[in-house]
Parts: sequence; structure tokens; C-alpha cells
Amino acid sequence: MNWLINIMQENTEIIKYLFGKRLTDGKIQSFYLNGKLEDKINCTFLQFEDKWLRIVVDDEIATLHILNHPPKESGCKSDFYYPITSIIDCYPEFQKYLGKKLIEYKELIEENHDYSYCYGVLLSFEENEDFIVFDHISIDQQEFIFNGRLDSVSLPYD
Repeated sequence: MNWLINIMQENTEIIKYLFGKRLTDGKIQSFYLNGKLEDKINCTFLQFEDKWLRIVVDDEIATLHILNHPPKESGCKSDFYYPITSIIDCYPEFQKYLGKKLIEYKELIEENHDYSYCYGVLLSFEENEDFIVFDHISIDQQEFIFNGRLDSVSLPYD
């Protein structure tokens, strides 16, 4: 469990820099294998003014990184391919978050006996707008929950 606490502390330090900054854009990185979509939301990128926040919730861990440049596509279209798409193009409801300031960040942690895991991150914006990057661990797929409340989120193993 100490490893999870260390990662959470690192994430908190990273995200604190973005508190009070306005969200200006959002992108997703998908994953294709041999031309077939395997993961629609492999990675989430959120732009806050001049910085990009990279969010990955996978393998029961959330990792955050600050990028000084926009995300770039990678891979070869015939094998492994990671295209970048605007979140709004896939999820028009994301529009309501643009221009809003980030005010809170929380990792969604489930404690189960001796083991704890992260199944998502909650980003709260001004005007009570919440955005959740949620990992369905049982099917290894991420999704977005728009203005979802914590009590409305079922656990990933449900």
C-alpha cells in the first residue's frame, strides 16, 4: 500500500500546479492493434492554459504528468497506432468544462481488506462541474463520467 500512497502524493504535487487554471482543451489517445480499435480512451490529455496534463488510469493506478507541448500521435497504422482525437469530437458534453478553473482533484480509491486500488480520478471545476476519468478494471476500459457524483459511480468490479 505504501507504493500507492507514494504515487498519490506525486500526483497531488503535479496537480497542485494546475489549481486555479482554466481548462482550454481536451484530447484522448486511443489504441489500435492491427487496425482494430482496442481502447477508445487509452490516455486523457487536458490543456490548462499553456500546459497539458496527461492522465492514465490503468492497472489500478492513476498516473499524472505535465507536458509542455500538445500530445502527438505515435505508432504505425498497420500495427500499433495511438491516434489523438479531440474529446469534444467524441463527447460533445465535454464542452461545458472549457474555460472553467480547476478547483479540486481526488483519486477514487477502493480499499479491500489488505489491498487498495485506484479506479479513477475526479476533477472538480468551478460552478460544480465534475469530470471523472473512470477505469472499468474488469473489462480494462476507461470512460468519462460527466458531472457524475461519487455516489453515482459503481465500483469497477460490479
